[in-house]
Amino acid sequence: MAENILSIVVVAKNESRNIARCLSSLGQDKAPGWKKEVVVVDSLSSDNTLEEAEKFSSKIIQLQPSWPHSAGAGRYLGCLNSQGRYIFCIDADMRLKKGFLEKGINFMEEHPEAAAVAGIGQEVYIEKESVEARNKNMYLRDLKEVKEVKYLGGAALFRKEPLKKAGYFNPFLYAHEELEVCQKMRLAGGKIYTIPVEMTIHYTYSAAGMKRFKKQLKSNRFIGIGQMLRLSLTNGFFWENVFKFRKILLSLFLIVLAAILAPVFLATANRPGLLTIAAGIIFLFFYLAVVKKSLVKAALSLGKWIIILVMVIKGFFLTVRKRWEYPTEVKMVKRGSLE
Repeated sequence: MAENILSIVVVAKNESRNIARCLSSLGQDKAPGWKKEVVVVDSLSSDNTLEEAEKFSSKIIQLQPSWPHSAGAGRYLGCLNSQGRYIFCIDADMRLKKGFLEKGINFMEEHPEAAAVAGIGQEVYIEKESVEARNKNMYLRDLKEVKEVKYLGGAALFRKEPLKKAGYFNPFLYAHEELEVCQKMRLAGGKIYTIPVEMTIHYTYSAAGMKRFKKQLKSNRFIGIGQMLRLSLTNGFFWENVFKFRKILLSLFLIVLAAILAPVFLATANRPGLLTIAAGIIFLFFYLAVVKKSLVKAALSLGKWIIILVMVIKGFFLTVRKRWEYPTEVKMVKRGSLE
């Protein structure tokens, strides 16, 4: 493993409209004194993602059709096929901001206890297939100083050694693989930081929109929440994860409680109890109608929450297999070169 190589892992699936922008931004951000290798991991895209990626000097590898596909699997295999001392992970629908790589590496060099670091991310909402929303949602926009945190999002810079000791990302997790690996690195004594440096722009659909919800369903994101909760029963981070997913878990608790009590109240002719449950459902519906300013949107929102809760329960009862059970014989589409 060369000491002066920075690896960048790009996870992609059907990102033909985004990947060129992403890979171009990686080439524009220099890290003086470091050579870069870019590893694109494709999850069997059915569009021309590969054709777009091949225009760059990136190494391109591809998952096999019979393997479980997820962002975690992409990051796992990308890390295994990387040679750098640091690994920067980014999604293909993101663009890297100039200056982050140099400042991120400098921070890591100055803080040997740091296992991972991330900066400020920005989301640009897409209104239509080719139109970006004017309103921009900046998360971590108030970050003005270095902060130690518990976990990072999908884009972050990792020190390879603690990441490797943690087993890299879990390829069998459908989502929140970055949360799980950060917890494992913390358990081993590593620290996680955010720094006040602009890092990425994420081009995505509105968080409240159906397009984003459909994309999350397709990627089994909500199943990943259930998987994380099951894993945390044994890894020591149960209450931390309960707090992180508290809104979903509270909703789940209330729905399960209502589902248990309703037949009991019916069997015992407990009218006050039944009226309480009915009143709660009616109140929630009209509250959503006021917030969404539409009865139809309120109904859709309730439907979404029911689907989410079903997926979380399904994920909780799924057995998460060990990392080393995932196959590693990837298809090498392009060998790439150092930049």
